[in-house]
Amino acid sequence: MSHVDKVLGLVSQAPCQDGVDFTGYDLKGISLNGATFIFATLKEVNFDECELVDVNFSKANLGKATFRGARLKNVIFSNAQLQESDFENSTLVNCNFENANIEQSNFASFISTKCTFKGANLSFCNFYSANIEESNLSFSRIMYSNLKQIAIDKSNLTGCNARGADFSFS
Repeated sequence: MSHVDKVLGLVSQAPCQDGVDFTGYDLKGISLNGATFIFATLKEVNFDECELVDVNFSKANLGKATFRGARLKNVIFSNAQLQESDFENSTLVNCNFENANIEQSNFASFISTKCTFKGANLSFCNFYSANIEESNLSFSRIMYSNLKQIAIDKSNLTGCNARGADFSFS
């Protein structure tokens, strides 16, 4: 059952949805602009094929959320919990994952342009065939992650801990 209409109704009344609990909601294909979900609980939420612009998920719990095929621009995930999330085939532009915990997540074939992952925990992630451009991964942890056939261009990896990561054919 889709929860898109319910969430759109709530956001149209008050874009600030800080602290809400939308655990397990199906928001596939939703289009949100300018909403905030700071400290919200959004575990196992389906954001597949959504379009998010200027949305703030700072310090939110998005464990096991899916963003497959999503388009995200200027979205803030700083200090968020995103363990076991799925960003496969998504496009991220100018998104902020600073100090987020994103371990064991899937970023296969995703495109990241001008995104910040500074200090983020990206250990045990799958970045197979990802394209990362002009992004900041400084001081992040990508330990034991799969980075096979990844394309990284004009990105900052200063202080990045990549122990055990597989960069084969990159």
